[in-house]
Amino acid sequence: MTDMNPTSDRESATAREALNLFQGSGVLAAYPGPALAFDAEGQVVAANDAAGPLLEILRRDEAGVLAQAAAAAGAVQLGKTITMPLVDPTRTQFFDVLILPYGAAGLTLFLARDVTTERVLRLALTESRQRYKDLAESSSDFAWETGADSRFAFVSPLGALGHPAEALVGRPPTDFMVTGEDEDAAFPFNARVPVSNVEIWFRDVNGEPACLSVSCRPIFGPGGAWSGTRGLCRDVTETHRLTVELARARHRERLLAYVLRSLRHEADPANVLAVAAATAGPALAADGVAVMRRRADGGYETAAGQTPPFPDATAVLAQTETRTTTHRVLALQTGYANEVNGALLLWRTADADGWSEDEKFLAGELATQLGSALHQAAESEALRALSQTDPLTGLMNRRSFEAAAARRMAALPRQSCALLYVDLDNFKPVNDRFGHAEGDQALKLAADLLRQSVRAIDLLARLGGDEFALWLDGLDAGAAAQKAAEITALSAALQRYSAGPEKPLGFSVGVATAEAGADLELVVLMERADQAMYTVKRAGKAGRGMIEEAR
Repeated sequence: MTDMNPTSDRESATAREALNLFQGSGVLAAYPGPALAFDAEGQVVAANDAAGPLLEILRRDEAGVLAQAAAAAGAVQLGKTITMPLVDPTRTQFFDVLILPYGAAGLTLFLARDVTTERVLRLALTESRQRYKDLAESSSDFAWETGADSRFAFVSPLGALGHPAEALVGRPPTDFMVTGEDEDAAFPFNARVPVSNVEIWFRDVNGEPACLSVSCRPIFGPGGAWSGTRGLCRDVTETHRLTVELARARHRERLLAYVLRSLRHEADPANVLAVAAATAGPALAADGVAVMRRRADGGYETAAGQTPPFPDATAVLAQTETRTTTHRVLALQTGYANEVNGALLLWRTADADGWSEDEKFLAGELATQLGSALHQAAESEALRALSQTDPLTGLMNRRSFEAAAARRMAALPRQSCALLYVDLDNFKPVNDRFGHAEGDQALKLAADLLRQSVRAIDLLARLGGDEFALWLDGLDAGAAAQKAAEITALSAALQRYSAGPEKPLGFSVGVATAEAGADLELVVLMERADQAMYTVKRAGKAGRGMIEEAR
């Protein structure tokens, strides 16, 4: 207890009564908070030890708020409670102060209770509620609550996906959800357990599907019965779309890498085309694939893969995507150096799904690669043709003839064959008199005459200079001699290129035959035919139908 009236030497009855309140068994002796007693003049006449903060408030009460409150309470003999702040450099305290008139001596009691913690908690709760309200109202997400009837009981004020909040409240979430046949249609809006980041599809105000990520908690009543669910939805449609696009892009990259890796393992351009056709089918889920080559006349022919099962593939190639009565067709042109050189043709049955954008993209990338491959294949074929063909006459050259004849020799156990050597007599005088250009014309005519005398299955070659060779399958000695006579007779057409009447241009023909089952090497057969031809030339019988057969 503290005596707060040092100016008086004697204690008045009022002061003694005030002091008694705080001593011994006085009514305020056990009061836990700050307590003060004022006399009628507004002077503090007694206080307890906890009254320090309240005395500080009184000292700073420049406006006399407490004094006025005390006077008012005393005037009406009625208690009054006010809240006063105490501010110091380290903290702010708040007190609820109950002002009570007491006794006939004119005392007024100030009984204070520290409410700082309560006030801070109340302010924090108010601020938290306001923060939640502000976030809920400004967020693109939406908060919701369903009741025991599984209908929306609350939706945050901005609504959801263009739907106003009032358009959702009172309706079941299933009215807006995109669900499958095997799904719990109302989940997660009727969840009985906590749910975190579950994706569902919800229709926006225009009816378009939107992907929502849902987190929620169930609500249970006093008896433990489920009474609803509350949660938060986030629109992740764009994120979902980007994720799907990324997955699709990675899938495309894997398929394209698979196809291109297969192509890189092939060195031969022709094999590249075949591998491309073989790998494109599984990669693009196509029933059939054809790599088409563009001909010089503008038409197309199959270079690799399958023959298209529809009548006019060229007409189909004029369009990127076509649906015939029997097939769905995807056609993409290929090119090299800004020129179309072919096409990639893929097809499915007519009842199959159409071609997706991913499939079109992959097919386009493959078509780009095939443009170069077709160009390389064409160059390779041209080089191969040059290496196997006589450039002047277009006939096989010696190397390709000998390689093909060797393969035919392997068939001797099954059939007989004849080898004819043909030489132009008196050809050198043509070059000497008229020049090599005239001689070349004579050689070209000779080649044309020999073409007339052979079948499609026979081999015909210019061995070099003015020498030619014919390989005839299935001919015995008699038939071979007859064929040689026909060739000799054709030589009459060559005489217009002769250097003079005494040097007629004509054929000398030597024949060598091998019966079926003969154990004979190609070099031996060629030597026999060559010897027979020179025997004819030495006899001077050329141009008169004389044929020598070597045996």
